Amino acid sequence: MAISLGPARTDDGGEFALVDDRPGKRKRIRVLPTDIGDAIIFCTRDRLTPIAGLYGRQPVMHGVQEVRAERYAVGIPFHDYAGS
Repeated sequence: MAISLGPARTDDGGEFALVDDRPGKRKRIRVLPTDIGDAIIFCTRDRLTPIAGLYGRQPVMHGVQEVRAERYAVGIPFHDYAGS
């Protein structure tokens, strides 16, 4: 989950982005603008999606668009992190 801590302005950049990696097709980029206090809950690696009438896992990447001004956010992970 990511929570925006500052107001959004159209010229600041830093919009949240999700990129679906669809095999054999072009990547789909979804941009989610956030304002102060908005929270986004997102999957960090795979998401369930209907594939040929069944549900399967589809890779998804997350990040932010180019930041052109100072933006603040807090991230709260809901998974076990096995970092070094």
